[in-house]
Amino acid sequence: MKQKLLIVFLATQSLFFVQKNMAQTEELPRLDSITIVTVDEAEGSRISKKYFKYDDRQNLIENKSVDCNQSNIKQVTSGVITSMKYNTLNQEIENIQSTYDYIIKEWVPTVKREYTYLSNGLKDTEIFCIYAKKLKKYINHTQEKYVYNADKSIKTISSSIYDPSLEKWKENKKQAYKYNSTGKLIEISFKEKNDQDNYIEKKKFIKEYDNNLLQKRIENVLNAETKKLYTNKKTEYKYNEKGLETEHINFVWEDNALQKTSKVEIKYSENNTITIDSLLTYPVEEKWKIVNRVEKKFDANQNVISLNTSEKLFDNNNPIQLTERISATYDNDVKTKDIIFPVKFAGYNEIGYQHPINNKILKAKKEHYYDGVWKEYDHYTYYYSNTENNVGITPTAKELTINFFPNPASDFINIETSKSIIGATLSICDLKGRVLFQQENFKGGQVNIRHFTKGFYICSLTKGNIVYKKKLLKK
Repeated sequence: MKQKLLIVFLATQSLFFVQKNMAQTEELPRLDSITIVTVDEAEGSRISKKYFKYDDRQNLIENKSVDCNQSNIKQVTSGVITSMKYNTLNQEIENIQSTYDYIIKEWVPTVKREYTYLSNGLKDTEIFCIYAKKLKKYINHTQEKYVYNADKSIKTISSSIYDPSLEKWKENKKQAYKYNSTGKLIEISFKEKNDQDNYIEKKKFIKEYDNNLLQKRIENVLNAETKKLYTNKKTEYKYNEKGLETEHINFVWEDNALQKTSKVEIKYSENNTITIDSLLTYPVEEKWKIVNRVEKKFDANQNVISLNTSEKLFDNNNPIQLTERISATYDNDVKTKDIIFPVKFAGYNEIGYQHPINNKILKAKKEHYYDGVWKEYDHYTYYYSNTENNVGITPTAKELTINFFPNPASDFINIETSKSIIGATLSICDLKGRVLFQQENFKGGQVNIRHFTKGFYICSLTKGNIVYKKKLLKK
């Protein structure tokens, strides 16, 4: 099969993170763009691109995805742009999304989000607006208002809808959060106002823990007839001696009882491979049968080097078969912490559709198994800022001494800073850029992250034109 790969050189401004790893400071390249070539034997190869732009404080200010004309790669056929603005504390204050209209050959705004913050750095409000083409302006649609506990964990989120006739917000929904003594989130209650303007509880999520390990996740919903909550779904978890999840079973309410419906089994091997099996239960046979398997393999630096997906095809009597494989290559001499593996795969999403990368990814390839032959499907090529320049980083930044530990962490992180960074602003954001914690004039010390959900976060210290960022894993 003939495949023609298009390599596009993108000359963009060189920007860097300065990152401290124990006793060594490194200049890390920023991902500027990704070129994706999709092979289609019927229609020919299709080309799409992803572009990333940053400001001089290392904030991501634009994320653009476009599909290109096959005969003219400079001609965009469809695409989405997300543009972000930040305040002086590097908090995102505006997020605008636009789509490409191929008919008029222009980018058209679609939605906008605006954020405000309290004096302690926590989010105060989030306003969602819809762009009205005829009026050529944004129209208020919904608003979320945040209230916090003394430990800065979320207490309630109140949602309002905008009434244009009255030109004011009308509250209609509320989420209430509860935590256990260790700071773990154990309950979220969802309420909505009825026609009498009274709140009615419509749904409740409950989490049960043992030794800080999640044992059960329960979803209760309102029964329209009895007007009471009942358990609609439940998930039970199991772990190994290292505290790593090995199994979870899903239950769904059917025939007036909770019935087992699906299961996920996770195996960790010594050759840096995680195997994730998805199974379904068949009541007549009263046993589990595997329907999907994902094998995720890492190199010595914990980079994902392959993702193999197997599926049960045709009928239940056939063995599971390998149907898709993804591979990636890295420059293991260059470290980077600000991108994640971009190829989604079928499987267990709490292990992660995406995995952090420790080294600079260069290329990735996806192949499908069809008619007894492996056929190339997607090729990903990555382009980075020029690592020979020091744009945006002052000499002072090279003298920083900053340690984050432990990482991963479950309850607290400790941050030690050198004299040159004392008095900086500490921020902790999720991967969508939402600020969950912020403290000005930070002098180092311990930060409570018990109330954070499991996953990855970005810790940043900012002082003047010096920006230091590190990825944190909450386990």
